[in-house]
Amino acid sequence: MNDSLPPLYYEWRLVQLPSGIWRADGRANVTQSRFSLGTRDRDEAITNLIRLDAETAVRNGLIPAAMLGDQRPLMSIDEACDKYIHWVEARVVPEGLSPETPRAYARRLRNFQKFCQQENVAAVGGITGLLVNRFLTSLAANYMPSYLASHADIVKMLVAHLIDEGVLPHGSAIQSKVSRPRTSTRHCFTEPEVRAILKYCRESSAIAWLHPLIAILAYTGMRVGEALSLRWNDFDFMENKIDLMDERFDAARKRMGAVRRLKGKRSRTIPLHHELRAILESQSRHDDGYVVHTPQGERPRYNDVYLPFVHQVLAPLAEKFPTPLGAAVGFIDGRFHSFRHFFCSISHDLGLAEHQVMAILGHSESEMVRRYYHPRLTVAQQVLGKLSLGN
Repeated sequence: MNDSLPPLYYEWRLVQLPSGIWRADGRANVTQSRFSLGTRDRDEAITNLIRLDAETAVRNGLIPAAMLGDQRPLMSIDEACDKYIHWVEARVVPEGLSPETPRAYARRLRNFQKFCQQENVAAVGGITGLLVNRFLTSLAANYMPSYLASHADIVKMLVAHLIDEGVLPHGSAIQSKVSRPRTSTRHCFTEPEVRAILKYCRESSAIAWLHPLIAILAYTGMRVGEALSLRWNDFDFMENKIDLMDERFDAARKRMGAVRRLKGKRSRTIPLHHELRAILESQSRHDDGYVVHTPQGERPRYNDVYLPFVHQVLAPLAEKFPTPLGAAVGFIDGRFHSFRHFFCSISHDLGLAEHQVMAILGHSESEMVRRYYHPRLTVAQQVLGKLSLGN
C-alpha cells in the first residue's frame, strides 16, 4: 500500500507488516534501507515518514539541518510553481506589471521543474543552493550568462516567496550567484553599416516601409517594441523632441485598449534629430495614429518586421560587410538591438555625458551604458593623434 503519499525528498514504499506496524522501504533510492515507523496508525506513519525522509535528506546534505524543525507535509515543487505564478498574475494590475511577466516567469520555472523531475526532487524543501547551481550548470552549455542569471533570479524569488508564505523556514533562502557579463557580444552596427541599411531600405520599393522604423531605431536608440508603439502625438515637432510615456496607469489609454508599457516603468524624453524629423514628415499618416505600418496599412507585430529585416535587408548587404576572419559575430548577425548599441556608442563618442545617454536610453544604471558601449578605434586614434611629444 503506497498511495496518496505527500511529496518527499526520496522514493519510499509504505508497507504494513502482518503485525500491523507500518514500515518505510527506501531500497529504491540512495537510502538502501528499510525502517520501522513504529505505529499501526497510517496517518501517524506518514507523519513519521516525513520526519524520516527529512532526516535522511539532512544526512545526505540535500537540505540544511534547520529543515528538521518543520514537521508539516512539504509542498510539491509543481504546486509551489503554480501558486507562485498565480500570485505574480494577481500583481499585474495593482503593481502595473507587464502581462508578459507571469508568462516569462512560467517559462523559466518550467525548465526548473523539468530539471527537478530528472533529479527526483519533488518537494520544495529540496530546493537548495547546490540544486540550483546544478540546474544552472545544466543550462550553461546552450545558453548565455544573462539567460542563466534570469533563471537563478526567478528560482530565488520563488523560494523567497515560499519563505514569506511560511511554506519554507527562514534560512532556506538561495544564495546562488551568476556572474553577469560586463560587456556585450552582440554586433554593434558601424556608421557605414547603418548608412547602407538606411539607403537600401529607402531605395528598395519592396522594403521601403521599414525605412522609418530603422531610422527611428538608429537616431533614438529605442527598443524595437517602443518604436512600434510610437504615435504621432508622441512627437513635438516644435520642440524637436519625442515624449515616450509609460502608460500602464493611464486610465484613458486602458479604456482604449492600447497601453504602452516601458521597461523599467520610466517615461523619458528623446531628442528628435533633424534628419529623422525630415524622414517622418515625409510619411503619410494613418487614422489609427501610429507611425509604423506594414505595406497593407496594418500595425506590425515583431515578426512582421524582424523577418524582413534579417532576410531582405541584412542578407543582401552581407557581402558588402563580411564577417572578419576569426570573428564570432559580424554584420549578418546584427539585429534590431544592434541599433541601440550603435546609438549608445556614437552618442558617447560625440560627447554626450553618460547620464544623458542613460536618460535617453532609459537605463537606471551606468553599468548598462558601459555594457552597450563599443569603443571605436578610429575615434581613439584621432584623439591620441593630437598628442605631440616633440620627437
